[in-house]
Amino acid sequence: MRNQIKILILLCLVLNFNAQEENNLVLNPSFESIDGKLKKLTQINIAKDWDSPTALKADLFSSSILGDIAVPRNIYGKEFPKDGQNYAGILGYSYNNKKPRTYLQSKLVKPLASGLEYCVTIHVSLADLSKYAIDNIGIHFSDEQISLDKKGDIIFSNKAELSAVVSNEKSKIYKARYKWETICGIYQADGKERYITIGNFFNNKDTDYEKLTKIDSFPGTQLAEAYYYVDKVEVKLVEDPTSCNCNDVNARKRIHHGVVCTKCNPSIIEPLFVPSEINAYRTWLFHVESGLLPLNMGRIQGWNEFNSVPPPSTSIDGLYDYMKPWSPPATCVYSNHTAPNPY
Repeated sequence: MRNQIKILILLCLVLNFNAQEENNLVLNPSFESIDGKLKKLTQINIAKDWDSPTALKADLFSSSILGDIAVPRNIYGKEFPKDGQNYAGILGYSYNNKKPRTYLQSKLVKPLASGLEYCVTIHVSLADLSKYAIDNIGIHFSDEQISLDKKGDIIFSNKAELSAVVSNEKSKIYKARYKWETICGIYQADGKERYITIGNFFNNKDTDYEKLTKIDSFPGTQLAEAYYYVDKVEVKLVEDPTSCNCNDVNARKRIHHGVVCTKCNPSIIEPLFVPSEINAYRTWLFHVESGLLPLNMGRIQGWNEFNSVPPPSTSIDGLYDYMKPWSPPATCVYSNHTAPNPY
């Protein structure tokens, strides 16, 4: 009887997961399905249901490949996937337009319905060797494919075109490295939109940017551009726009990777690996006395498990003393025991 109950619970979880996936109108949203042999840069067309609208193709990175297009370490930087084993890469900006931009394009499962609202999310991470970070990364909806038969930038100038671009907070610069940031918005469909295109659709003069210093932990020369990894693209019909959670600060706080110390057994220290939430390799010193109590004896507590109901503290940020790349290894405040290096 007990085994039957376990099987029933597992079946329900699988069916629920499949239902969530089916709600997403984006095919191959995390670039996991590949058709062909991935060998080099500019091969986004190897990812099923994805291509680029210009002659210069976007990039596809995979953990199954070594070299320039490897995951997590590749020619532009180091990043672990937001979801699965692969992610895409686009050039969103180059200083003085010295290099043409690249874009991602895909056909949706079905056309959008007129008047209905859709929750749109993509996840981006700035590559380590990028000298610049920008604000204008967005998702454009169109009835027909956008096509440019040469290398170049796709720039929208009229209000109708720009109104079909979903972006995040105004003037937000996406400058996080070793961390995925979410671009999120609500799109009200005119009807018949069937294609999405991801990239920067504004002139350089209309694109806010920030110049960044180089990260010491990744070797190489900085590039005078803003290059972004892209993963987990979603377009979902919503009845209540607030369910999209675009402004959910606490949800964004969950996007961390670190070490959790248990109160009941302070000698247990393990890297926190939550497949759906690993985005940034950062570490911090936890004050376990601040409320980070294990859910039950002998169990590692994950960030996502206590963040849904914040522990007693003035802010979630107050639960750690500092954040920096995993070097040197983290030390747990409670037991002073060195944590293992996850790499």
